[in-house]
Amino acid sequence: MGDKSADVQMEDQERSAKHGHIHRVLSRKSPFADPDAFDPGQETISYLHDVAKVLVIGAGGLGCEILKDLALSGFTDIHIIDMDTIDVTNLNRQFLFRQADVGKPKAEVAAAVVNRRCGHLGVKVVHHVAKIQDYDETFYRKFNLIIA
Repeated sequence: MGDKSADVQMEDQERSAKHGHIHRVLSRKSPFADPDAFDPGQETISYLHDVAKVLVIGAGGLGCEILKDLALSGFTDIHIIDMDTIDVTNLNRQFLFRQADVGKPKAEVAAAVVNRRCGHLGVKVVHHVAKIQDYDETFYRKFNLIIA
């Protein structure tokens, strides 16, 4: 039987190597951050990687960029909501979409692409093909961060 603590330590080392850039930012104090609201260190890093649940509203030009940035920054529980479908005019500015995706729901395709490309980082993107009005307050209260 393998040593479970050694496995956890190896996971932490691998995560630090993959996300070292964001760990440096989250590990130091900032003159711009409220000291009561931001406490740099391992607890903050663990919260963002293991606990924080993020909702991105919109899978268009900005939504694609934000989704990519969140996944590469170490967030692992990301949801995206969009009611729109991919049009050929989206292809030049929404890099997650390809010609074969035209007509498909943006949220569904964006989630699948990020899961495929960043799944090895522990990222799980869940898509919601709907209008934001289709969900009530209880849905939105499940998230720690909502980006619109």
